Amino acid sequence: MDPLETAAPIRSARDALANVSTAIIKPETISDADMQALGPDRGECTFRLTEVSFPVLVYGEGTGAIIKLNGSLIPLRATGPGEFASGDLRVNIRMLESQGGAGLHAMEMVVIPPGAEDELGYHGFRHCAA
Repeated sequence: MDPLETAAPIRSARDALANVSTAIIKPETISDADMQALGPDRGECTFRLTEVSFPVLVYGEGTGAIIKLNGSLIPLRATGPGEFASGDLRVNIRMLESQGGAGLHAMEMVVIPPGAEDELGYHGFRHCAA
């Protein structure tokens, strides 16, 4: 049998992205092991790149969020409606006016890495446990 998957480390944006070129920073999928490591207060909604994929962002309305970048889970604090930050890393989300084939609402996520000249935009889907 394959060994159990281990969760990614939980680190600050400064530590997780130190000495990493902003050109290669891309959101990574948050595995089941990662979700278990985050515990029950991780947030009730997720941003997924497809309707059936693992999430790349876990968040709560008005609370914080967690994103996985460079192999690390990075906690983000809420800085406004749909806005999250950790140091110079910023992530913004907003709902779009469409739905996917499975009925999930479309969403946009913009990631602004520290020191980046360009922001990274992704369209995907919101899934909330309810």
